[in-house]
Amino acid sequence: MTQHFWRRPLGQVADAFADAGLLIERISEPRPSAEAIRRFPAELRNVVDSPSFIVYRLRYWGAPA
Repeated sequence: MTQHFWRRPLGQVADAFADAGLLIERISEPRPSAEAIRRFPAELRNVVDSPSFIVYRLRYWGAPA
C-alpha cells in the first residue's frame, strides 16, 4: 500500500480529486485500537482523541469536462 501525506484543507483535497475525475465514496479517520492503546499508552496519547490519518475510498468517475 502506498501512503501519501498531505497537509491541505479538506476542500482543497476534494477539489483535487474532482479535478482528476475521482468521486469520494467514503472518508474514514481510523484511530488506534483499544489493544494498541493498552500496549502503547504513552506513544498514542496524542492521537487517541484526534485522528492522525484520513483515508479516502475513491472511484474514477471519468475525465472532468
